[in-house]
Amino acid sequence: MMIYREGMTNTMISGNLSKFEYPKSTTAAITTFSVLGDNFIARDIKFVNTAGPEKYQVIAFHSKSNHTVLFRCMFYGYTDTLYAHIREQFYRKCDIVGMVDLSSERMV
Repeated sequence: MMIYREGMTNTMISGNLSKFEYPKSTTAAITTFSVLGDNFIARDIKFVNTAGPEKYQVIAFHSKSNHTVLFRCMFYGYTDTLYAHIREQFYRKCDIVGMVDLSSERMV
């Protein structure tokens, strides 16, 4: 599957789910955008979680896909912005913006 748009500053997929509202949910269940199927490609898109610091863990993009390719994408959040869960993933010319916990176990 491939999704592409008009550029990472022009097209945005946004959400505000967090561990604060759903404390019993798994991390992957409260993400703005989650990829589970293999061979996923995204280009020229911005993935944003707007929950903010008062809402604890917030993930903008979660991938549990093998052979994921992201080109000219932006990931914006507060905590655990990008969750590259498992398998092979390729990021090229992407911006990752987060405030806390930019590198913990499997999370960027």
